[in-house]
Amino acid sequence: MPKLNALPDSPDVPLTVDAFAAAAGPRLGHAPFAIAVSGGADSVALMCLAADWRRSAGHAAPLVITVDHGLREGSAAEAQQVARWAGSLGLEHLTLSWEGQAPQGNLQAEARRARYARLAGALEARAIRLLATGHNRDDQAETFMIRLARGSGIAGLSGMSPLAGFPGRRQRDMWLVRPLLDIPHASLVATLRARGQPWIEDPSNANPRFLRARLREAMPAMASLGLSPERLAATAAHLARANAAIEGLVVELWRGIVQVDPCGYVLLKTPRLANASDEVALRLSARLLKTVSGEAYAPRFDRLLAALHWLRSSEPGTGRTLGGCRLWRRDGDTVLVAREDSAMQRAGHVLRLAPGASGVWDGRFAVAIPASAPAAEYEVRPLGPDGLKALGREARFPRHEPRRIGATCPAVWRAGRLAAAPTLGFDTGIGATASFLEA
Repeated sequence: MPKLNALPDSPDVPLTVDAFAAAAGPRLGHAPFAIAVSGGADSVALMCLAADWRRSAGHAAPLVITVDHGLREGSAAEAQQVARWAGSLGLEHLTLSWEGQAPQGNLQAEARRARYARLAGALEARAIRLLATGHNRDDQAETFMIRLARGSGIAGLSGMSPLAGFPGRRQRDMWLVRPLLDIPHASLVATLRARGQPWIEDPSNANPRFLRARLREAMPAMASLGLSPERLAATAAHLARANAAIEGLVVELWRGIVQVDPCGYVLLKTPRLANASDEVALRLSARLLKTVSGEAYAPRFDRLLAALHWLRSSEPGTGRTLGGCRLWRRDGDTVLVAREDSAMQRAGHVLRLAPGASGVWDGRFAVAIPASAPAAEYEVRPLGPDGLKALGREARFPRHEPRRIGATCPAVWRAGRLAAAPTLGFDTGIGATASFLEA
């Protein structure tokens, strides 16, 4: 019999509800949460264990969500099957279907982005802040090897975190929870077999087109050389601790040399950047560019390294553009980093909001329209030249490059007329708010 409140001694031993509660409880607690269930063994095991745990603890049952990308035949039927399994456990189930064009390019990466975008929308509608996924120890080992093959640094090789910010959302209002990250896949399969619970095998898991599938095929041979999933996951955990220490140094340096303005730009004091280690300085530069651009990812390493060399130098030339940002050397010690006008216009981000709704515009600002605002559809767009004219002198322009940076700030429009420019202190009575988000 497996021990209670302990992980299985061998990978093919079922996971007990008590052991699951010990792993999941600290992060999920009593809060409402949802589970992403594809129908595969890992997510179905998570659904079963979570249902039993919440029922035995007397807490509210989780919501089960399945995303049907419609990328292969039978996906709709699989979502319906998951719904039946969830119903048999007394759980509410929600299917999110693909809308729009199928993903292009990197199929798995595009599908992942689309999946999390739809999941975030569903969670927001239900006021749920936690989403649990079935990622396990084998997934962690495969992720480590994939990132190693791609030349990732310490941050990438640290693998997945048990608790992480929601993909694609800069504000920390929603979290991804991986309660099974220390559990082997074989234990989850054994859990389902012990319950007589079937699951769905995704054919893409064995498709050699995908690197993860090829790695999965090679894992037994790697294990015979000592590179077992357990050893690889442990290595990722060691690197995660080192990564956390480096991140602490980045935060400390950021507080000392970076001044963030609510209008969406940054002033960087460069002397201390020259004395920081390359790793810390590169991470700070990446975070700075992501903060100002609103992008989820920093520029390529070679371009980031070139930018760091420029920031540390006193070479002639006042500025450059990179990653959707303008870097402008104001004096020997200070660089202004602001949103690049043309990059913002190319992105063309328009956020449509009704009274009582909120969202993120341009990846940079959390914008909200209060429920008390007049009934209308509001559009959040850049202030731009037209907004500058409409403002006149009735605004608190940024201290630096006031009109140029002001034009890149979020503005709320109603029926083609400027209704508010929250960061500039202009409002016609709707009460809109906008908060600049740090990466």
